[in-house]
This record gives sequence, structure tokens and C-alpha cells, in this order.
Amino acid sequence: MRVPLSAQPCSTTTPPCVTTSQYGNARTGYNAYETVLTSGSLESGTTLTQLSPLIVDTPPASIGSTNPIYAQPLYVAGISLSPSAPSASQQYCNNLTINSQPACNMLLAVTLYGSVWAYNADTGHVIFSRTKLWSSDCGPNSSIPVYGQGGLGSVPFAGIVATPVIDTTLSPPAMFLTSLCMDSQSDVHWYLHEIDLTNQLQDVVGSGSPMEISGSADGGTLTFAPGEVLQRPALLEVQNVGATPANVIYIAFGSAVPEAPNPVTGENYPYHGWIFAYSTSGANNALVQDFAFSTTAAKGGTSGMPACNSNGPLCGASGCEAGQYQNEPNWCGHGSGIWMSGRGPAASTVNGVSNAFFGASNGGFQPSSGNWGSTILQFASAASGIAANPSSSFTPQGGPKEPFTPPMLANSSCPASVGGTPVQCPYTVDVLNQNDWDVAISGILLFEGSGQKNWLVTVDKAGHGYLLNASSLGGFTQNDLGDVFPFAAVASPCWSLGKVDASDCHRVISLASYVDTAVTAKPRYLYFWPFQEQLTGFQFSQNTLTSGVGTIATSGSAPPFTTVDLTTACTARSATTPCFNGQIVAGDTLTAGSQVQTVTSVSATSLTVSPGFSSSINTSSWTYNGYFIKPLSGNWPSTGTDVSYPGGTVTVTANAGNGGVVWTLATIETAPAAPPAKVCPTLTAMLTGYDAPTLSKIWSSYNTSITTGCHGPCFTINAPPPANQCAAPSGSFALPTIVNGNAYIPTYSITSSSTDTACTAASPCSGVLVYCGTGTTACDGSWQQ
Repeated sequence: MRVPLSAQPCSTTTPPCVTTSQYGNARTGYNAYETVLTSGSLESGTTLTQLSPLIVDTPPASIGSTNPIYAQPLYVAGISLSPSAPSASQQYCNNLTINSQPACNMLLAVTLYGSVWAYNADTGHVIFSRTKLWSSDCGPNSSIPVYGQGGLGSVPFAGIVATPVIDTTLSPPAMFLTSLCMDSQSDVHWYLHEIDLTNQLQDVVGSGSPMEISGSADGGTLTFAPGEVLQRPALLEVQNVGATPANVIYIAFGSAVPEAPNPVTGENYPYHGWIFAYSTSGANNALVQDFAFSTTAAKGGTSGMPACNSNGPLCGASGCEAGQYQNEPNWCGHGSGIWMSGRGPAASTVNGVSNAFFGASNGGFQPSSGNWGSTILQFASAASGIAANPSSSFTPQGGPKEPFTPPMLANSSCPASVGGTPVQCPYTVDVLNQNDWDVAISGILLFEGSGQKNWLVTVDKAGHGYLLNASSLGGFTQNDLGDVFPFAAVASPCWSLGKVDASDCHRVISLASYVDTAVTAKPRYLYFWPFQEQLTGFQFSQNTLTSGVGTIATSGSAPPFTTVDLTTACTARSATTPCFNGQIVAGDTLTAGSQVQTVTSVSATSLTVSPGFSSSINTSSWTYNGYFIKPLSGNWPSTGTDVSYPGGTVTVTANAGNGGVVWTLATIETAPAAPPAKVCPTLTAMLTGYDAPTLSKIWSSYNTSITTGCHGPCFTINAPPPANQCAAPSGSFALPTIVNGNAYIPTYSITSSSTDTACTAASPCSGVLVYCGTGTTACDGSWQQ
């Protein structure tokens, strides 16, 4: 049941609601309606003040000392509670009046110990709390899976791991989340909850919540195994106005088990990627499963076709799909988990059709047999129904048109043509699979360029970025066809360093974007903070006339001259004007000697044009008109610090496109990690604000004037390393929520707080760290009073 707009929370953009990860389904990480914390206000005196943290429950000592929050906090503006809510809750949600009713702004946090907490975002008071969802889901004598149980991977225990999604148009407004539990027989179960935000966070009556997540694929031959997967990506809800069903909730799963050897092949990866779709129907918004899909449904090739990626020789034309080849490890029928650093699948609606995009990591690739390793998958939903299979896809393929050709890697080959002579293929799906270089490690970001062209941006674990036409992903294709534009997202991608160890290649874990409306051309800026590199920005321009760099010359003995060579060196990653290798794509326009040509194909140092120059060209004066990703200045954190694995997360705020601030959240080492003596670092975290788009620092929680001890409030967003070991911490990849003048930071633990002395290194707190902006309600002295 949906309610009239006048009765809904989130009915205005000031303050905006944050009902899903990264501020919206486009996953831009961009809050465009922040009126308090702007670059101008921060530069003119507005500051952020640490408040007492929002504390959650602590698990028993047998489980751990903290209750980490991996999910991004969510924010509902102007919500009124149910008349049935307890009076104690009513008194903490009455500082606003909405539609003549008492109301408040609500902040929601979920924890690994299976707890849900609702706070007044302006006063810090607890409105509702519901703990140990696992105990009610799995019944008497149940438990929460801990590391080593149920195949859990990188989390210490798992109750609620993924960021939920909120639908305020439902009656009652509801939050959808997934929870994990282990029953008395040690069997693992995943559940989908639909939780009433207005009354004690109880399951919506009559909705069928909690509903156990289960299903099968490949004609029923593959059954969902809840113990082998982790539900890490944020949930996604797509609302299809006028369609039936009116909403689709997508839930994706990746691996939670170690990679065990197969006794026959020696290589086996016993997990599968899964995508589930649910919707609500009827007066009680009852949950309905729409489909279950596995990214590796097929256990082998079809009749007469060799198994995919089976460590065999290059296959012949009779047994291959176009461009298909085989290599180790044996991914066939396994892998392709979806985790995307916890970022949510992205979605947009164009011409009445909503499309959801997922990134499947390393696994078997043979689409005709249901194996989708290292692939971006698109699922459509419209008034006509919900697609239960991919409607489009993109899988990287290198080769002659690959503009960022890295050094050749061992054991990597691809056919010059189907059944033809093998040639070295430096950057293809098999290399991604071999080296655990997951596609979409950064998550997926969608935006609309000029001319209403819909773009998709993502970065793989090796540091290779992809700019794709979201309306036509391109399938398994060469990487430079006009709509598929690869670029180097980091200064030293793994393949350029000769790296093949996955531990060295966790590069970009979050993307954020910003549109500067103060600039007439309104370019799109993209930001990310790679591990071991600087906070980085790119400017995306479309159909902007730009002078090229380097000398170009035509080849050939007579007109038309259709081949143009770059005769001087040009490093695309650092060039602020276009090179050939990576910044020009088919369909762009090249002008030289007063002759205008259309680019038809591109390689590393040459391109072809049409209709061809009528006379030979040799010039360093040429212009380019088309798509261009321009590197901007980077910025290091404070002197003497080192950004730890897995790098920094990034979000952006602005006031209707003005006064943009790039916010970063990163773990840093406060003890030396270099000679003369390497010591185990003390890990703490910092929130920093940089001007957009210049990346000049304007505020930071990290106080560099203190040379010893804790630099300001000590909190960790990543798990500490194992005891007595100098090891990289496992990452929580936390995303802060910055809204209505306040910053809410999910933490692994809080070991000191200037306002809460109960949080110590010996007895850390669990919860959300809060900073309030000058002049906000939270900063007026009444916080938690």
C-alpha cells in the first residue's frame, strides 16, 4: 500500500533523505542538497565538532569486544511515528512538526551483531532499537555465524552486513535488510526483513517478513547454498511508477568461503554469485520473490563445447564462442561473486524501462552456458515485467584496439580470429580471472552526459577504468568502439607494475562524482582514493573542443590518407590534453590542416579516419572534439601519514552544484612503517574535506600539530590487524553519511572520544561517530541531553 505524498516523510529535498547507499540508485556518492557544509562556509569559519557517539550494543566477550558497522547509515527526514509506538519513543521524535504532527529526522544504523538502531539525527536520542535479529530468525538455540562458521570470509561475525534500502512511499514506511543466522543444527540461513520504521522496528505485519532467501537456477540443477555466500553489496530498490509490481528489490551475493582445491583439477572455487529480485504487493506490502539468478549456473559447456577456462590449450573454431579461449584456473561453473566493495548495484530509468547493473567478479566466462565471470550485467524491469536474465552485458577484451596495452603477461593468449593463430592478448577476461582483478571493485556509477547519453563508470582491481554506454554495454567486445572507453584510473596500474599478486592490487574501492554548476560547460568530475596513491580526480568532458598533444603524421603514398600516427611520446594518464592512447575513441572528430575527419578506430599509437585527408599531414597543431577524461591534481593526506589498505572512501556534497566538498574517509598509520625499524602501526581513521574540484584541503579530523599519541578522536573503520603481527587490516570499506550539516561515520570501534570518556582502548565502544556543523541543531548544546 502506498500513501499520499503529503503524508510521506522525505517530501522535500531540504534536508534530503538518504534511503539507499551512496545517496541514490545512480551510486554517485553525491549529496547535491547540502546547504550547511559547503566549501565556502568551511573556508569562512564553519567547522565540525565531535559529539558523543551514537552507541550500539556490544556482543558478549566470547564473540568480540566490538559490534562493527559495515553498512552506511541511512537518514529519513521528517518522519512521524505510529500512534502505537511507545510513549518513550514518541518523546524523542517530536522536535519537528510535519503535516501538523510531531516528527523528527531519523538516523538508522545496522550492525554485524544483527542489531538495528534508530536515532534522532538532531538530538542523538535513541528512538528504537532491535537487537539480535538472528535469534528470532533461526529460533531457539540459534547463534550468529562467526569467523570460521558457515564459511564466513573477511568479517568477524555476520548478522547484518549490507546497507539496507528504505521505501518511504509505503505505508508504513519500511526498511528492507538482509540478516544471517545459524540454527541449532548449525545450518546457515539468510532472511529478508521488511521493517516498520514508525513502530519499534518490528516486521511489517502481514508482509511475510522475515522471508527466508532461497531459490534455484539452471533449470533447478543449482540450488542457493546460504553457507557459501556473503550478502555484501548494498540492497537496491527500483521503483517502476505505473508498473506491476511497482517496486523491485535486488539482492546480490558474493563469496564467503575459502577457495578449496579440487582433487581432480587442483582448482575449484566452491561458490556462486547470486542475484535475487523481490517486490511487495497487496494491502500489507507482502514480500514476493520475482526471480533467482546465478552468475555461474552452468557446471560445464554445452554438448560438444569444451569447459570454460579449464586450463586447456586455445580451443579451435568448432568448440569456441567468438573470441573464447581457455586458461587457468578452472572457474567453470563457479565464482563470479558479486561484492563490489559493498557498494550497491546501480540503476536508472530511461523511457519507462528501469535497468539495474551488477559487477560479477572472477569466474567462468561462457555466456551461452550461463557463466558470467568478470562481467557487468544489466537487468531490465518495466510495465511489461521483470527480466530474470541479463538484458545486456560487458566483458573486457583486449587486443589490437586496446589503448592502454600493458606488458605481456605469462600464460595469457587470445586468438587473432576464431580458430586462427594464437596471439598475445595482454588484458582480457582470463587475465582478470587469473589475478583476482575483479571487475567493478569500485562499484558502479551512472550519470547522464550532454545529449542525454547515459554513461556507466567502473574500475577493476588492477586499476583499469571503464567508461561505458549504459544503454549499450557492448558485450564481449574490443575495448574501443566509441561506446566502450577504457582509461587508466591509477598512476601505476597493476599490470604496468608487473604485479600479479592480488594483495598488491586492491586499488579503487569507491567512486564519487560532482557537477559544478558554476561552470558554463558543467563538466562531470569523478573522484576516488586508491590504495597507495593520492586522492585523485578526473574531469569528464563531452563534445568539448580541445587542443591535442604530440606530433601527428599521416602514412601512405597517396590520398586519401586514412592512417594517422602519433610520432612523439604521450602519457595519457598524466596528460591534461588528449593523447591517442586512451583519450580518443571511435566516433570522435580530429581536425588538422583545416581538414575535419571522423575517427573510425584507435590503437596505442595510431588511428584511422574517414573519409581520409586529401593531403599528407605532419603537425603538432591539431584539435580533438569528443569524449575526454582529463586528470586533475591529486592530494595527499597530512604529512607523515600513510593511507592503509584498502584505500579511502569518497563522497561529495554540494548546494545545488555550488560549494562542492569532496569528503574522504581513510584509515591511517600513526606509527612509522618504514626503516629504521618497522613496527606494527596504530590504526586510526580520519575524515577530511577537500574543495571540489581543486582538491585543496579545507577541513580534517586529523590534527597534525600533535606529534604523539592519538591525533584527535581515535576510531577505526577497519578491523585491527591480527595480534602481534604487522599485517594489513581487513577492510570494512565504510561510507560516511553527510547530510543536513552533520557527518555520521560508521565505525569498527571507537577507542577514544573527547566527549565520551567511556570509549577507551581497553574498552572500545561500538557505534556511529558524529560530527556536527556550526549552527546546526545537533551543535546547539542539547545533544543527548
